[in-house]
Amino acid sequence: MQAKRIRIAVDIGGTFTDLECVDEADGTTQSFKSPTTPDDPSLGLMNAIKGAAARFGFALSDVGLLMHGTTIATNAVLTRNLPDGALITTAGFEDVLEIGRHARKEIYRLKPEPPAVLVPRRRRFGVVERIGPAGEVLTHLDAASVEAAIDRVAASGASVCAIALLNGFTNPAHEIAIRDRLLARLPGLAVSCSHEVSPEIREFERTSTTVLNALLIPVVRRYIDALLARIAAEGLTAPLYLVQSNGGATTPRAAGEAPVKLLLSGPSGGVLAAEGVARQLGFPNVVGVDMGGTSYDVAIIREGRRAVVAQGDIDGLPVRVPMVDMRTIGAGGGSIASLDASGRLQVGPRSAGARPGPVCYGRGGTEPTVTDVNLILGRLDPVTFLGGEFALDLDGARAALDTRIAGPLGLDRDRAAAGILAVVVAKLAGAIKLSLFERGLDPRDFALMSFGGAGGLHAVEVAEELGMTTVIFPKDPSTFSAPGPARG
Repeated sequence: MQAKRIRIAVDIGGTFTDLECVDEADGTTQSFKSPTTPDDPSLGLMNAIKGAAARFGFALSDVGLLMHGTTIATNAVLTRNLPDGALITTAGFEDVLEIGRHARKEIYRLKPEPPAVLVPRRRRFGVVERIGPAGEVLTHLDAASVEAAIDRVAASGASVCAIALLNGFTNPAHEIAIRDRLLARLPGLAVSCSHEVSPEIREFERTSTTVLNALLIPVVRRYIDALLARIAAEGLTAPLYLVQSNGGATTPRAAGEAPVKLLLSGPSGGVLAAEGVARQLGFPNVVGVDMGGTSYDVAIIREGRRAVVAQGDIDGLPVRVPMVDMRTIGAGGGSIASLDASGRLQVGPRSAGARPGPVCYGRGGTEPTVTDVNLILGRLDPVTFLGGEFALDLDGARAALDTRIAGPLGLDRDRAAAGILAVVVAKLAGAIKLSLFERGLDPRDFALMSFGGAGGLHAVEVAEELGMTTVIFPKDPSTFSAPGPARG
């Protein structure tokens, strides 16, 4: 039997699905991009694999490995496209999600934004029990209160439930007992226990992480099931692994149990790739930036190593699982340029995404984006874009810019376009400054490694803004994040 010689890595972004494949027979690496299908990302993934197979001359039966980075969990959190969930905790601690740490990021704001709470008070239920800090049982689990809590979970209509008891990480006996009784009564419920998700001290962060994990279980399982079914239907038998937030990989089954570990699945691959290439080139200090269609991810590689943190923050929600340290802002090729109520120019964080996408994609977009501006200024070739398979509408982009920005501001087209790019560069440089300055680091001591589909269009200007003298453009930058550590 012929060996399965093709290894494929896929990274699904908000606008494009990026793919790289390696032929183990001769070591040849090829890259391929295909539009993301937001309604069913698995369709875009399969389209990319079949498109690459047709272009590079291999059969699906030749594929021996499929590695997949995904933003499915991140997007679900950012858009709040999550199921109704419940929380069972120790009686008296039902409000820990709202109490939090009393931290105010905007200390001078008269009306601060309320904390993000994914489970409302009416679906948070306490049970009588108490575990001590050393794991000792101070108050035995009260069976009647457990049954009452389960009754309330059932009546609430929640489809998922998180269980996070005080000091449950030191002794999980009560969490396990509640979970077993809960599943016996409500077998279709998705349940997440804190001692399995984040078995560490800090009640607020552990509870928040457990709740987020529970809410993501149906989302990620639904996607994985659809993906596995589509792969099987196409006759692709290669094992599938998903990239985790810490840069490691996991099986689909494990990902379905702990989906919170996928929150930085896509971007983490780019950080690992940047670390490997920086090591190869002999640059110990590098700022890796990934600019795609919807976001701009910044990661610091210092003395040859990426930083991995024990806790991160996703849209204001603390997540206490290991993840690559990075900063993300809403700035990409699809970022929309607009005027606010006072007539001030804004770029992002709103994005045209994959549907409808920038105006020049010809898919119904009406608002000018960064990609449209780059096309207008001659930075993109309307004929050869995406290998010549995706012709761009230059006239449509010009009309949108004139109508929405240049005309209202009384500017000529080129000056309006240049102004939009100046705003974009300032935002990109600002994200890098924050990432470096908060660590007491000087941008001039670092090289800038730029990748992602839109990264190379702005890298030099960003470097000049920061006083950086070296810019690294890796091979196949638009699909750079897909293979992750294989780059090294």
